[in-house]
Amino acid sequence: MREVIISGYEALSAYGGGMTTLLDGLYAGRTAIRLTDNPAFKEFPVAVADDAVSGSPRCIQLLEQLKQLETDVPAGIPLFLALTIGAIEYLEQASENAASIPSGNLEKLIAQARKLWPGRKVYTVSAACAASSCAIARAASMISAGEIDSALIVSCDSVSEFIVSGFSSLGALDKSPARPFDENRQGLSLGEGAGMMLLAEKGFARKHGLSINATLRGWAMNCDAHHVTSPDLSGTALSRTIADALTNAGITPADIDFIAAHGTGTYYNDQMESEAFQRVFKTPVPVFSIKGGTGHTVAAAGILQLGVAVSASRQRLIPPNINLNTPMSGLENWLSATSRRIAGNLFISVNSGFGGINCTLAVETFQ
Repeated sequence: MREVIISGYEALSAYGGGMTTLLDGLYAGRTAIRLTDNPAFKEFPVAVADDAVSGSPRCIQLLEQLKQLETDVPAGIPLFLALTIGAIEYLEQASENAASIPSGNLEKLIAQARKLWPGRKVYTVSAACAASSCAIARAASMISAGEIDSALIVSCDSVSEFIVSGFSSLGALDKSPARPFDENRQGLSLGEGAGMMLLAEKGFARKHGLSINATLRGWAMNCDAHHVTSPDLSGTALSRTIADALTNAGITPADIDFIAAHGTGTYYNDQMESEAFQRVFKTPVPVFSIKGGTGHTVAAAGILQLGVAVSASRQRLIPPNINLNTPMSGLENWLSATSRRIAGNLFISVNSGFGGINCTLAVETFQ
């Protein structure tokens, strides 16, 4: 099996353009979640990218802005596009006349990706809120097996009336900025963002002069099939992906220095993650979620989270859990509202999504 490395990565979030801007906001403990004057969802605070404007699908705008942040990407390597709702505004803007409803909103988004990153085969990965992590795992599997030498992972999702209405109907939104892993959490806050990450086989990376920031040591995915939207609160399936990713990486729970968690702020997700962590790790491990700052960026959540975690690991400093006041029962010694120093360079990044999808990535970074 071939070694898979993480090379360049970039992000666009409600904090602004660039991974550095995202990191600065998180380390400052400042949330980007706020109330807006959008009448479609004025009751719920969201984290929106200020540079995106109305009039065309925001997801397409996010991709265009993300492209401007791109570092060196080898020509011709495949593109893995991780999505959930895509350019849903094409449907939202349709009239009540069914005959006039445009079709192919996903096709239009793929076409835009082909235009921005031409000459590449495009793989589309749709795995709910774990989409970008699953895309990373899929690409890593193909690189490890020798099917491809490198891959560009791109993901985006936007805040729209459709997605806010959907989560609102589930009673999953907090009327205050989200409080992941807080004992008094009331729900998530939606956010929008986009991210890109370049993966490569180590020899290919060296041959093409690519930076080597980390090794993707192991990965695992599964589906608990418990419920359409609610996870299995026992955390059994997620804990299995953690154990499998560690086994594949050839490391043990004791080797892990921190956990980059999904941490949405909903009762069900955070309880499930807590149970999963405690099943695998016999002593507390530092845990953080970025969603108290960025909001839940849906498909892009995993790639933004992983980019932050790689940077944090290389700096030996993980960001705070923003909006954390009272750590939830069971994780009191795992969480902190302030940044924390870490000693090592091994971590896991976990994500879960509707339908019971779970994904864990085990990563080792280099300074």
